[in-house]
Amino acid sequence: MQGSLRSPFLVAVCLSCLPSTVLAADLPKPGTDVIAFSYVAPDGGAGASAMHLRSIKLMAAGYQCLAEIRLTDKAAQPYLGQGWGGPGPRGSLTVMSGTEAEIRCDIPFKAGGIVLDYSCPDNIESAIVLRVNSSRTLLQPVHRPVECCVFLARGLTGLGVASRSPAYNLWALSNVEPGPNSDGEVRMQLALANGHDPLSSGEYRLHVFARKEPDSEKWPQHTATFQVHGIDITAYDGFTASAYAPYDTSGSASLGDSSNFSWGGGVISLKANQWGTWAVPFEECHNSNTAGDGVLKLFEVTRVNVHVGAVANSLTNEFIVGTPHFYVGTPPAGIHVVGKKSYNVESTPLKELAPMPPHRRRPMFQDGLDIQSIAVDADCIWLGTAGGLVKVRKDAPELRLGQWSLAEGMVDDDVQAVHVDGKDLWIGTTNGVCRFDGTHFTNYNMNDGLLPGPAMAIKSTPDTVWIGMTRGLASFDKKSGQITAYKRSGGWAPESTGGQGVPIAEGRGVYADMLAVDDQDGTLWHGAAGLCHTGNDGQAMDSFYGTTSRAIGAFPDGDKLWYVHAGGVILQEKQGKELEHYGVGDITGVTQAGGGRVITASTYDPQARVLWLAYSDGVGLFEPAQQKFYWSPALSVALGGLVPQVVATDGGRLWVGTDNGLMVFDKDQALQPWSTIEYECPADVRAAGVTLGEEPATKCGCWQRTFIDTERSADRGGSSLCVEFAMGTTEGADAKLSHMMKMDVTGSTGISFWAMSDRQREFYVDVTRISDLSGTVKKPNTETWRQVIVVHPRWQQYSIPYASMKLGGGQTPSINSDSIYITGIHLIRSVKDFGCPGDTGRLWVDKLGWMTNGNQRSRLSMR
Repeated sequence: MQGSLRSPFLVAVCLSCLPSTVLAADLPKPGTDVIAFSYVAPDGGAGASAMHLRSIKLMAAGYQCLAEIRLTDKAAQPYLGQGWGGPGPRGSLTVMSGTEAEIRCDIPFKAGGIVLDYSCPDNIESAIVLRVNSSRTLLQPVHRPVECCVFLARGLTGLGVASRSPAYNLWALSNVEPGPNSDGEVRMQLALANGHDPLSSGEYRLHVFARKEPDSEKWPQHTATFQVHGIDITAYDGFTASAYAPYDTSGSASLGDSSNFSWGGGVISLKANQWGTWAVPFEECHNSNTAGDGVLKLFEVTRVNVHVGAVANSLTNEFIVGTPHFYVGTPPAGIHVVGKKSYNVESTPLKELAPMPPHRRRPMFQDGLDIQSIAVDADCIWLGTAGGLVKVRKDAPELRLGQWSLAEGMVDDDVQAVHVDGKDLWIGTTNGVCRFDGTHFTNYNMNDGLLPGPAMAIKSTPDTVWIGMTRGLASFDKKSGQITAYKRSGGWAPESTGGQGVPIAEGRGVYADMLAVDDQDGTLWHGAAGLCHTGNDGQAMDSFYGTTSRAIGAFPDGDKLWYVHAGGVILQEKQGKELEHYGVGDITGVTQAGGGRVITASTYDPQARVLWLAYSDGVGLFEPAQQKFYWSPALSVALGGLVPQVVATDGGRLWVGTDNGLMVFDKDQALQPWSTIEYECPADVRAAGVTLGEEPATKCGCWQRTFIDTERSADRGGSSLCVEFAMGTTEGADAKLSHMMKMDVTGSTGISFWAMSDRQREFYVDVTRISDLSGTVKKPNTETWRQVIVVHPRWQQYSIPYASMKLGGGQTPSINSDSIYITGIHLIRSVKDFGCPGDTGRLWVDKLGWMTNGNQRSRLSMR
């Protein structure tokens, strides 16, 4: 073994026991501190079992137990307040719904956390409320015994719950003793020393040691297993894993399901004595034998497995793993992303571009709002956010005309849908529906006839308001005020087939988060997994495309229908016959370097007769007349690090709601190229068509690595693109920094950029373009314009007019500025052209842009 972990192995800790220092702890002193548990049932019912609590331990730094209360012991009786039910399983005491169960004691000043041993009945799906004095936090409704650490903090108002979320010990602890029937020895124990304990690290970490027998060909099983059965992960899009080892090695993480299939999520390199963290999107998890139907169903996942490789020729392996964490949306910034495929610009920028400059996460308007829905009204825009309802002026979106939440009378703060219906605004939330007349809210929930769960989409007719929900549909009759619910089965959950859907357990996914009303006959088009057609009487009529098509939008158009799904757009007859299918993989405005792109939101623009789209990596549109998808370079680069979540149109403007604020664009900007690339966020890299990462050595002996350098930029305040290279000695050896694109920059007169090298060198600047844009030529000619530049070991700006460049044959071309369609910009240094065998070094480029007359960018178009 090349190294050893500094933390010694400790006594094993399982769900029902702690180290001896904990078991020997005394009861706490009597006092006035309150630890209370409560649960409110969705239907408002009371008297049912909600939680089984076995013990409470008061912990100090180093995970030292100061005191313990075992709730069914006779000695615990003086500490029990009101609200407790009878005995439960495993020597526990029961918390009943509709009441608050209290424990009163003196929490020592040294206590930094409370450790709970509890479980919940299988029918409990919402959180348990824990109150410590006057502060509160939420506990997950886990359906098996679990150890949970709740962190404490002391402030001006006294002792309470800290802002840090509770930590859960879901590790499967197992030990294997050496012997004649084993391949070696395995020890899996909680890491509680040297800052690894939960109170210090904020999580439960597992310390793994394995030793194999010298004559054994295989290792004993020593994969760290984090158990998630009983926990709903269908609301998430991926997870992160972390590990620490005392030697250079590799780490991997996978998912296991209830059928004992394993779904791998890629491999990451780990550096000695450094924590490594990586993200695994669910859509990248794969199974080599396809697990029967080849689809990962999140509601069947029971465990996360983390494995760290051993050193070659070693008989021992030792490492620490951190608690896996689940995320919603895109992987967290600054974390390396792994998957079944090597996708450079999808994963590398997340690592290379961290930290992203703050201004690339700053919106035009309403900074700080997580916008999930938008409704356009006559003189204002309504924004549904994760924190309530916001009204802004159309002509001044920075001005808020009003803001409402639970405190102002809404049924819930988390707004999933907003819809304007005459003078009323209908609001769909995670806990029901609101009707807002501009002054007062009228709230509707299960007690009024709605189905349980969130309201995800709302549309209306003159007589009816239709509501798309996670468990079906509902209608509100405007005349009678009567709500009718139509419960449906199936739905959608994020999984490994690119965000598409699968049949799922009732209540574990989304049935309809997209809804459209057909003006011709009043019928409904809706979906989440596949497309469904429902009559105006609420009865199901038909369904299309199975459950593996992630529904995004439906837009009736005469006797036809445009159906937008994650992978493209379908034009169909309303009876179901598919007429055309356009895949988003064939897209103009960006190269295929941004593979894995899916559509995430859509809206139809009747004025321009186009579909405006939000992609997983930007915004754009689909033009039915040209049968083309566009990825907007200008708008996507302007979004920077913001994640588009919803799009809406109004006149000549496009409204984009993001995870942090509002962006408003002129529609005619959408088909313009970007003006300048500064290499500060993934959108810059995609727009420039740059492939990041290391390229394998070629037959000529060349090697190069392209990356984002966050420490060097032309203005000393951002990032730049860098290629590190080592050239071979043969004539064919070269180094090349390429930008691949598909843009019409008609009206530009040249290119401009800043560059620097580690020493003075000559490079070719090649600009490739398509010479014929008429569309009549199936394979138009590609021309390469070239010019030599000298790059110095200091930043220098280079402005290169097209007129100064020569064609590959050497002649100066006659520039037709009315047709300039660029497909690539390359900086090249070769042994053949510059006589530089064995050259090694670096080249930096920053602020790539276009020249126009007067050095000002004109209005350009993209075809």
